[in-house]
Amino acid sequence: SIDRRTTVTIESGEQDYAVLENLNYHGCFKYEGDDAGIRNALEAIKKSLAEISTPVKVTVTSEIPQSRGMGSSAAFCVALSAAALAFSGRPFDRQQVFQRACALESLFHGTSSCIDPACSTFGGFLAFSKSTGPKQINCSMLEGLSFCVVDSKIARSTSAINEKLKGLIAAQPQLESVFDEIDLLIGKVLDGFVTVY
Repeated sequence: SIDRRTTVTIESGEQDYAVLENLNYHGCFKYEGDDAGIRNALEAIKKSLAEISTPVKVTVTSEIPQSRGMGSSAAFCVALSAAALAFSGRPFDRQQVFQRACALESLFHGTSSCIDPACSTFGGFLAFSKSTGPKQINCSMLEGLSFCVVDSKIARSTSAINEKLKGLIAAQPQLESVFDEIDLLIGKVLDGFVTVY
């Protein structure tokens, strides 16, 4: 959704070591501090490297503002998944990267919708539904279209927002049908875009 990048490099090392540039963390994978961002990032790193038995150095840099709703955790999970798969030496495709990134993003947000990992993995215009997964939208009307994304500089927690929404739906179950109707309407609009343009 934005023209910014997150980069993860993995290289052999003498011991497991992480450099999280944006979080000002340089240290081992075991972290006992209070910063949830560092803790979640290190958990994701350990989980993604579980199949690798040799010590590694993982370096993460990102141009994406964190805790702003711009998909920074998803971009990190996608970059980390691709880097870990590449480091393992096994062949892989974008779908494998996407699946791993969705699992990792759950460390940050509880249950991941997988919308942001889909955007980070596949790029372009996407429609996403939990029941069908990501669907690329090839629509000539959308080509060349630009969006303006503004960073409000106000930190927000996606997992807190998700929990608030779950609580709202639990308190008012009729809202579930509203979301189902929205899903149907969006599906019809997208079908129209693809058919007409």
